[in-house]
Amino acid sequence: TRSDGDDNAGMCGGRSASLLSGVLWVWLELVMPHVARCFTRDDKAYRYLSASIRATVPPQRVANMLRDCGAARVDVTRYTFGTAARIIAHKPGVCEVGLITPVDHAV
Repeated sequence: TRSDGDDNAGMCGGRSASLLSGVLWVWLELVMPHVARCFTRDDKAYRYLSASIRATVPPQRVANMLRDCGAARVDVTRYTFGTAARIIAHKPGVCEVGLITPVDHAV
């Protein structure tokens, strides 16, 4: 579980994010259009892919949104140098939010 990184720092977070963002921009805007033209003449799908990659919300920001929505615990696990992440949010139990006080039912 990692909870480090700046909300606005991109997928990797930290200082490496700006370098990775630059490399990603070069790949998506300069290299990939030429590669895509080898396979298709219609570049709409490629433009959609490029835009969706650039619009991806960083995992830490998603985790913060889940906490703001009431998640009791949020675990973020990053893979492949931060290019992919698994986010698990745990729904709070009724007692955890203080709505019901546990009662001893012993007679």
